[in-house]
Amino acid sequence: MATVVERARTRCGPSLDAALAAAAVAHGDTRVRTAVITRVLGLTRRDDVAWRALFGTATPTTAEVLKVLTTYERTSKDVAEAVFGALKTLGRAELDVLAMLADRRHLPTTAGWRRVVEDDLRLRGWLDRPSARTASELEKVHDTAVTARAHQIVHVLLEKAGTETAAAAVRHAGSAVLAVLCRELPRRWAQSDATAARAVGLAYLAASSDHCAEALTDEVENRLGRFAVTAKEERIAEIAQMPGLLSRREAADWLRFVAGMRQHHAESRKRSAKPVPRSPAKKPPPRAGLWPFSRKGGD
Repeated sequence: MATVVERARTRCGPSLDAALAAAAVAHGDTRVRTAVITRVLGLTRRDDVAWRALFGTATPTTAEVLKVLTTYERTSKDVAEAVFGALKTLGRAELDVLAMLADRRHLPTTAGWRRVVEDDLRLRGWLDRPSARTASELEKVHDTAVTARAHQIVHVLLEKAGTETAAAAVRHAGSAVLAVLCRELPRRWAQSDATAARAVGLAYLAASSDHCAEALTDEVENRLGRFAVTAKEERIAEIAQMPGLLSRREAADWLRFVAGMRQHHAESRKRSAKPVPRSPAKKPPPRAGLWPFSRKGGD
């Protein structure tokens, strides 16, 4: 079989090589597919020739697209258009592809995708160089880019940016960033590292923002309430006194919230320990009233 293929290759030249590569990528297993792609990219100087040979009859994965783009310093118009057509979802890897193409002056033609690219460019710019002065950029970013880079956002706010910069970013964040923070930050509270207290404080700021959805505010309030009841005094004070995190008013509101939640918890335990009264007992005040920034009429 190998002899037949070699004879055919001698007679037909590059056209057969391309056909064999396309067939291997389309029908081979992962190992064969990876080997063929690596081989073709190593032998072909033009990205459009390599693309046609590899993906003439097969759809590339996002990882394979990135491999093609990183192999060549420039991307031809034909390949850029083919890549736009090949991307079906927009996760972090796909945003990396779009960002690389944007850096090479290739933008998608559809308005929706173009906005995603612009959003991601703005977001990546802030993540690379977080600054309190430019925190307002986070108010303009929409859901797709934020969701795809959620872990990067949390990492920067907790571990890369200074405390004052992180707090400013949360205060300026739009609804998309706030939704990510309300979902991701509570997962960091149980950790014993230096970022846990900052995570609580930033979540408190996120949930108190006027741009935060009310359902998210309620959810974070419940989680903060459980934290307030179980946390040690040292941790509560650390959050209130951390330089650059909360303003004086915010710190006072935080301590008032903690005290209110603890009182509410203690009263609930007392009521549950008493025998059930014959007449209906007076209902306890709603927890929402303990939330300093509640939009339900709380203090």
